[in-house]
Amino acid sequence: MPPVIEITNATFRYDDPPVLQDVNVTVNEKDFVCILGPNGGGKTTLLHIILGLIKPQQGSVKLFGTTPHASRHRVGYMTQHAHLDLRFPITVLSVALMGRLGQTRRVGPYRKNDVDLAMQSLEQVGLKGLEKRSFAALSGGQRQRLLIARAIVSQPDLLLLDEPTSNLDLQGESEFIELLKNLNQRMTVVLVSHDVGFVSSAVNRVFCVNRRVTTHETNAITPAILQEIYGGGMHMVRHHHPEEHSHG
Repeated sequence: MPPVIEITNATFRYDDPPVLQDVNVTVNEKDFVCILGPNGGGKTTLLHIILGLIKPQQGSVKLFGTTPHASRHRVGYMTQHAHLDLRFPITVLSVALMGRLGQTRRVGPYRKNDVDLAMQSLEQVGLKGLEKRSFAALSGGQRQRLLIARAIVSQPDLLLLDEPTSNLDLQGESEFIELLKNLNQRMTVVLVSHDVGFVSSAVNRVFCVNRRVTTHETNAITPAILQEIYGGGMHMVRHHHPEEHSHG
């Protein structure tokens, strides 16, 4: 079985100098990987290369052994700025169904199968029973869960997320981590994050991106590595899994 993601000797530049240089990464089935690095270091660019939205000037990119374009139907994506106008009267179910666009017929109403899959995705993210509620009435954490539901309604084998916890409080982030862990039992998960604590508590490998990419096991991330990536002033805080805390 080919890797889920295989990038070989990839270099990308908008202009000189290159944003990413000589990138070599491999992601296998059921991996849970974080792309970590400073702003402007190339994290989102790497994600866009994986999605096939941009192509490196050098090197190759394969998803599931073929091109990103040919594998697009196997990928769910939650963009960093997935905002909906709160004034627009749209229901939770309608937002989830957006993820079926391109997966179903081009004209006419959604089919029963589309609605069934949307309901299943809402149940998977803990929003069962809220399908008729308006998007505007949801909490911040519920909105993030709904956007995940929209990304997984196409039943992807690979889930890509760009800064998914940027607008969550600590409680919402903890619940979101548990959701991603559950989804990871069925699909490969790759996310972009700047949150070092989030990385240490959830993922099994880290791609450290600052023009070049280095791969580390999560437990091998040290303050020295972080200083090399971010420069001075960065401290690592490890967050324990919720079940590791004792309650008295």
